[in-house]
Order: sequence, then C-alpha cells, then structure tokens
Amino acid sequence: MEELYNQVSDTVPANEFIRLLSGPLNDFHPSEVLEKYHFIDRKIYINGEINPDMARDVLEKIQIWNSEDEFNGTPEDKRNPIQVFINSNGGCLYSSL
Repeated sequence: MEELYNQVSDTVPANEFIRLLSGPLNDFHPSEVLEKYHFIDRKIYINGEINPDMARDVLEKIQIWNSEDEFNGTPEDKRNPIQVFINSNGGCLYSSL
C-alpha cells in the first residue's frame, strides 16, 4: 500500500492529488479525503458511541492491513504500527471487546 501511495504521489502533481482522492464526479468531500489519508497512514479515529457497526468498520480496516502485511511477507516486528485514537463516552461492551 505504501509503495502504491509513493508511486501515485510521485506521478501526480500536488494540486491534482486531492482530485485523485475525491469521487469520479469531482464532488469534493474533505471528510472522505481525510479518511483515505488516515487509512493509508494506518490511523483509526473513533469518535462517539461504540456500537457494532463502528466495531465492524475498525475490525475490517485492521484485517485489511494485516492481510496486506501477510501477503507482502512482512515480519510482525517490521510492520507499520496501527494507531487508534479514541474519543468516546462508551457504548456497547461486547462491541468494544
């Protein structure tokens, strides 16, 4: 993933990069672009109540990153860290596990 990101950032001018990350109809949504940046950097932001849908989304992202590392043959001690930032008042106990 990082290799692909570097290839794109080398070939696409800076002013075109946001257009590339926005939708095909050039409908610019800053939150979506920011979410894609965070995904590339392996950062997860949890804001609000913890619920099954949010937990499923977090789990899917972690599984994608782990699958990518396994596919590339990256040893566990050489993998890029996954950072999780939590700002929550609580929620479903089972989902948080």
